[in-house]
Amino acid sequence: MALSAEEIETVYERRYAGFRLGAAAILDDFDAAHDVVQDGFARALVERDRCRGTSPEAWIWRIIERRAFDERRRRRRTGALEDAFDAGLVPSESNPALAQAVRLLPPRRRLVVFLRYFADLSYAEIARACGLSEGTVAATVAQAHAELLRRLELEGTSSGRRSTGPARSRNISPPRCAHRSSARTRPSSSRRPTAAGSPTTRGGAGCTASRCCSSTTRSPERIASSRAERRRSPGLATAASPTSRRIAFATTSATERMSAA
Repeated sequence: MALSAEEIETVYERRYAGFRLGAAAILDDFDAAHDVVQDGFARALVERDRCRGTSPEAWIWRIIERRAFDERRRRRRTGALEDAFDAGLVPSESNPALAQAVRLLPPRRRLVVFLRYFADLSYAEIARACGLSEGTVAATVAQAHAELLRRLELEGTSSGRRSTGPARSRNISPPRCAHRSSARTRPSSSRRPTAAGSPTTRGGAGCTASRCCSSTTRSPERIASSRAERRRSPGLATAASPTSRRIAFATTSATERMSAA
C-alpha cells in the first residue's frame, strides 16, 4: 500500500529538524539544508506509491540524502564530510556544556556523534553518508562516548572546585543524599510522580525514599542497590530522541561524578 499524505505529514512534523541537521552536515550550509528537506518531502509526496518494504522515515531520508549530495556536487564540494563539517552546526541551546564538548571532538567523532544524536540517524544511514562501515561507526560512537565523559567529568570537577572552595574538596566533602542530588541533575519534566500522583521530596529531613543517603554511612545493601539502580538507568544509546539522549548523557555523567565523590 502506498504512503498517504497524512503519513508523510506526520514524518515531516516529527523528523524535519533532524533531517535538516543531517542535510546541513552534508552541505555545510544550514539554510540550504532547509530547501533540500522541503524538496525531498515534496518529491516523497509525489512518489509515495514507490515506498515499499521500508519505513517511511528511512525512505524519505534517502530521498533527502540523495538531493543533498546532488547539491553538494553542484557546488563542487569535494573531500570527506568529516573534514568539511562545521562544528558550529552543533546546537547549544539545551545543553551548552555538552555542545562545547562535542565541538572539541576529533573531526570524525564529532560528525558521527552529530549525525547519531542530533540528526537522529541510524548506524546504517551514517555509514552510507560518511562512506564508512557500520562497525566503524559503532566503534567511533563508543570512542566519542568515552571522550565526552572525560571532558564533562573534568569540567564538572573544575566547576565544583571553583564554586565550593577548598573546604568541599573531593576527599572531605560532607555526606549528601543521592536522591536530592539526582533530582537536581534531572530535568523537571522527567521527574517521576509518586504512586499517589504527587512528586516526592527526596533527601535530607523528610526523605520518603526507600533508599536514602541522609545518614553519614551507607550499608553494603544500600551501596549494592545504588549500583543496581544505575545499571538499570537508561543510557545515551537507548534514549528515544536527540534531546532525550543529550539530557540522559548529561545526567549519567553528573551521576557518575556524584557517586565517585
